[in-house]
Amino acid sequence: MGDAVTGDGSAARGDPEMTKAEKEAFLADLYTDQRRVMTEVTPDETPKPTIGRIVIYKSKIDNGPGNDVFSPAVVIRTKDTCVEAVSKRWGPEPQKVTSASDPSVTHETAARPAEVADMLPDDTTVDLLVHGLGKDYREYNVKFGTGFGEWQWPTRG
Repeated sequence: MGDAVTGDGSAARGDPEMTKAEKEAFLADLYTDQRRVMTEVTPDETPKPTIGRIVIYKSKIDNGPGNDVFSPAVVIRTKDTCVEAVSKRWGPEPQKVTSASDPSVTHETAARPAEVADMLPDDTTVDLLVHGLGKDYREYNVKFGTGFGEWQWPTRG
């Protein structure tokens, strides 16, 4: 395990031989790499989204040049969090499901909205909880990109 370097550049543990210049260079490299990942990703290097991450959603509505609406959104489902066995039995009507390990634990499902895919097609297509101006709402099967109805990572800077 490597040395942890604190925000002030001091080693939290480990190599007392690390000079101040080495610490500063290490922190500069770390900062540059984090900034590149958050601001300069290409579609081929897009980090896989995970549930709970905040992203930016561009409204499906075209309000004319310069009037696009962007809203913060929370990733609520990814390809990695889709469970095929659950998806296949999740139907248009609510139903009672029972825990495999404890039959006394049950839950009534909500009906699956028609627009929800049972499985997401790729690593960058997600379901979102969008925090809109007037209300929160869900968007399903949202692709990564900069077009209308697509999501992107927030920029830092």
